Amino acid sequence: MKKDTLIIDFEDVIAEELLDRNIREGVSSIACTGKYLWVAGDENISIQRLEQLEDGSYGKAKNYFLKDFIELPSPDDEADIEGMDVYGNYLWVVGSHSYKRKKIREEAEDQEKEIDRICKTKLGPNRNLLARIPILKGEDGEYTLVKEGPNPANPDEPLKAAKLKHSKKKWSQLTKKLKKDRHLGSFITLPGKDNGFDIEGLAIHEDKLFLGLRGPVLRGWAIILEIQLKEKGEGLLKLKKDEETGDYYQKHFVNLHGMGIRELVCQGKDLLILAGPTMDLDGTMEIYRWKNGTQHAGNQLVCRRDIESIHMFPHTGKEHGIDKAEGLGLREEDNSLLVAFDSPSKKRKIGEHKVKLDIIYLDPVAEKG
Repeated sequence: MKKDTLIIDFEDVIAEELLDRNIREGVSSIACTGKYLWVAGDENISIQRLEQLEDGSYGKAKNYFLKDFIELPSPDDEADIEGMDVYGNYLWVVGSHSYKRKKIREEAEDQEKEIDRICKTKLGPNRNLLARIPILKGEDGEYTLVKEGPNPANPDEPLKAAKLKHSKKKWSQLTKKLKKDRHLGSFITLPGKDNGFDIEGLAIHEDKLFLGLRGPVLRGWAIILEIQLKEKGEGLLKLKKDEETGDYYQKHFVNLHGMGIRELVCQGKDLLILAGPTMDLDGTMEIYRWKNGTQHAGNQLVCRRDIESIHMFPHTGKEHGIDKAEGLGLREEDNSLLVAFDSPSKKRKIGEHKVKLDIIYLDPVAEKG
């Protein structure tokens, strides 16, 4: 399978309003529309749009702040965006929904204080975010995010930004339901870095939203949640209940040999799964194809025979915590997959604001099912 690299440049979007101005260090999710690349970082509450230039790189970056489109519980707390996809006339984003644990400061002299510190966990108020933002294409081919706009498919129903409703500004409707789940309930308040509940992938096919979980991994099996949403009004969405089963979500258990899910992408009716370590570990990272993965109904086991490996990322083990494949974006025009890396290595960084992404050229997939 052919592989290459390209450069993206964040220089034009470095601004005081960003929570973390070193965007290239924490790219967690990407999506593609035409000649534009959408990027989100896990320590910001904004989205960046970059334009493809004549040399194939991406630049002319522009900031879009989430607070301009939807109401956030906190104006200055990271959303920890870990998944992003474009479907129809909407850009969708999802936060990790994950608790975080205080880090030990190894250089600190008071070890008892650090031992106490690692006991403390917290759920940031913006992390339970699942939202959509209208994305409009102009006559010149430019894609722009708007809070509300005309619907090309139905003039009587304008496009509107909306988010999944929250309960008491802490739990989203999804995590409130999952607290009672027999598989996931005991993991909801466990930090993601401790194999706790952690959403790190989002892919959309028709009316189905697929959420890939980095954790928990249960006896080697990773989990994909499948949900559907409907309008609640006033910029809110709510989970749609299956009238036959009464369930608000489906669970797909995928045998990834102990790895968690780091990102999801739809290619036709297939699901591409980026898998990697669930906890704070270095290790194998691999992309798998689940053929017709968007077409299965009900809870199920997805065994090794049901998926195929299409790309493995080399792991040298020489340096800890760098070049972690984190974001996938499918470019339909050349059937290529862009791969963004969290904590990029020195060889990926150029100057102060540029960083290299990988390009993986995929084989075409025929529609099935």
